[in-house]
Amino acid sequence: MTPQVPSGSRHSFRFGLPPSLGSETARERAERLASFLQRALGKLVEVNVATSYETLAKDLLSGRADAAWAPPFVCARMEAMGVRVLTGGRLFKRETEMATLKAVVGHKIVPPSEAVPGIPKSLDPI
Repeated sequence: MTPQVPSGSRHSFRFGLPPSLGSETARERAERLASFLQRALGKLVEVNVATSYETLAKDLLSGRADAAWAPPFVCARMEAMGVRVLTGGRLFKRETEMATLKAVVGHKIVPPSEAVPGIPKSLDPI
């Protein structure tokens, strides 16, 4: 079920997912993600699963997608193509798994709009 969007919302937000999830899993996740983003952003949201990683990067570069999620190795390739990547690694990676877990507990994550100049606050809930 798609949530109601405020009547003043005319522009959509387009989000891309990589093809690696598999078609059924990706379709289910895309629907759930679209619903979440629509509620968080208060505007129409389209979530599409790219046919390839190259297509995902080209969609971002051409403006057919406003944002996307991709695994780290794909982010590196996308960055080489000119796509702006917000994070380049894991937020809490430490020397050991226990140290990583301790770093996560009680740690405040800096929103993208504070971490990267030019990122709108409306993307922080993502």
